[in-house]
Amino acid sequence: MAIIFLMIAVLFNVGPLLYLSFFIFLLNLFSHMYLKNGLKHIEVDVKWQDKRLFPGEKSRVTMTINHKGKIGLSRLIWSFQLRKHLHLKGPMTREGEIFHTYEVPLSLSAHEGTEYTWEGEALKRGVIQVLEGKLTLADPFETGVVTKGFSPDKRHELLIYPQLQPIQGLKNIALSPMGDRAVQASIYEDPSYTVGARLYEPGDPFNKIDWKATARKPHLHTKLRDKTAHTECVIIGNVRAFQESWRGIDETLVERAISAIGSLAQYATTQNIPYQVLINIRSAGYKPFFHIERGTGRDHYIRTLEALARVGVYASMPYEECVYYAHQTTRGQGKIFVLVTPYITDDIKQLQHKMQRDGITVFIIDTAHENLTLGIWGKTLALGHRGRHYA
Repeated sequence: MAIIFLMIAVLFNVGPLLYLSFFIFLLNLFSHMYLKNGLKHIEVDVKWQDKRLFPGEKSRVTMTINHKGKIGLSRLIWSFQLRKHLHLKGPMTREGEIFHTYEVPLSLSAHEGTEYTWEGEALKRGVIQVLEGKLTLADPFETGVVTKGFSPDKRHELLIYPQLQPIQGLKNIALSPMGDRAVQASIYEDPSYTVGARLYEPGDPFNKIDWKATARKPHLHTKLRDKTAHTECVIIGNVRAFQESWRGIDETLVERAISAIGSLAQYATTQNIPYQVLINIRSAGYKPFFHIERGTGRDHYIRTLEALARVGVYASMPYEECVYYAHQTTRGQGKIFVLVTPYITDDIKQLQHKMQRDGITVFIIDTAHENLTLGIWGKTLALGHRGRHYA
């Protein structure tokens, strides 16, 4: 418009239009510089008061927006997205199927900062991050708009642990199948855990010689291996609702399985029972499945809950492959396997017989039922909505 007014003013020698064209040009130049440089000096910081929550618990999030520029900014909007797993009270909200979008209008003077604190309630397991955070600035003359994105990192995340729920029959884990109290060490050795070495004694098996210790010392040494405990658990979770992957995902069964795993971890921790977790989800590491290493104690329990909070379910593998992998990599007398699954295949039944021959006790938690119960394989159990029975 400034160019049109300028051409008319020059062709027809209209002085006022010449001044008007220059005025419009200056306004456009100011607007351009305002939008170009307005968001360059703005920083956003996000802090959660409590970064670890169980469903139903609440935390506060503080968002600080600092403007270090020399020009005041008005008509500024701070918007961001959060997963529906957390409900944030306070800012204007646009609800979506997966995410909620929040918007906060604000204005900032030169070298000014502002801070907002809202309360959020954890609704469901997951990782909460500020997604698609952006600042939108409109110039005072409504001739243009500019946006600046905000890239979150792990410092700005909130973890929501799985919902823990009671499981009937958990005390059977701490008891042998015959009802005797299990000891924390047995006559069986675990070949995967070497705890030291001692001098060689006549009759020691050749495959137990510790060659590294022998090379450092003038005498043969024999490996000392950790004794297995009857109550060492291997928890094997199934995030597939159906044996056939094409039938899709049942989110209710997935969350029930992860909840059961978290509850098992909690019980094992209170009973000082070592445990490890495998889930039939593809892993990017050297192990083919999602795996939480063997451990015990509170720190191991916290690591388990944090790992379970991050579990996704869109790269699952056949459950029998996960059970087979667990059997092959955790051999040893006195082990306890807990299968957390809504169904049992014929292949798993065959594996169960092999595990029994290896001295492994197998328990099952049927996630097809809302009320979870720990059942002992060997008794007649109904499993899943298919009404299958096995012995």
